[in-house]
Amino acid sequence: MNDDINYETFIFLSNKKFKISVIETNNSKIVYEEKKFIDNNNNFLEFEKFNNFLDDNIFKIEKRIRDFVKDVYLIIETEAFISTQVSIKNNNNGNLLTSSNLSYSINEAKDHCFKSLTQEKIIHIIINKYNIDNKDYQNLPINIKCNIFILDLTFICLPKAFIKDLENIMKKYQISISQTLSSRYIESVFGGNDQDLFKKARQLIEGFNENEVILNKKINKKKGFFEKFFNFFS
Repeated sequence: MNDDINYETFIFLSNKKFKISVIETNNSKIVYEEKKFIDNNNNFLEFEKFNNFLDDNIFKIEKRIRDFVKDVYLIIETEAFISTQVSIKNNNNGNLLTSSNLSYSINEAKDHCFKSLTQEKIIHIIINKYNIDNKDYQNLPINIKCNIFILDLTFICLPKAFIKDLENIMKKYQISISQTLSSRYIESVFGGNDQDLFKKARQLIEGFNENEVILNKKINKKKGFFEKFFNFFS
């Protein structure tokens, strides 16, 4: 067991390809990487083939790093993702717009999403726009007072049954899912950047998009606005 080196494991899965990469966290060195192209004529993920892919690689990884793979980040490309837009309006009575005001509003929108999409799990929450006293902002202004503010949000979700199937596969190897990410969302943030997908995912996990609400606590090199001030989705 190697106590001096920490690793992060990323897995990409789609209906056409699986890829796994293990990265040494202190220097971003890739210590193990493998991919497999899938002969698949439909748009559905082949869970049995994914299980076989893990079976072929997890032991090799653990032998390479001399430690167990305990958790992974999943980057998924699938038509199963759905996006829904929600606008939430609140009266701020001329007071300073604070993190607690915003967290209350986002939680309110999240609860509405849960009630409307009972079979879905929220994967990403993105603030698309702030409307503060009828003026639009792409990012939150600092030290602003207002009467009315509106948040335009996008919730990116996956079916709970889909997530459960993946969790059951990972449990066979005693691995938990640290975080699930949409590959299309990742690419939408970085545009034409030809950087490796896993490196892009790592930047998002570390708070690259300040308008994404971080859904889990994690000590990062760079923290996004909502992780630094809210931490309400732990």
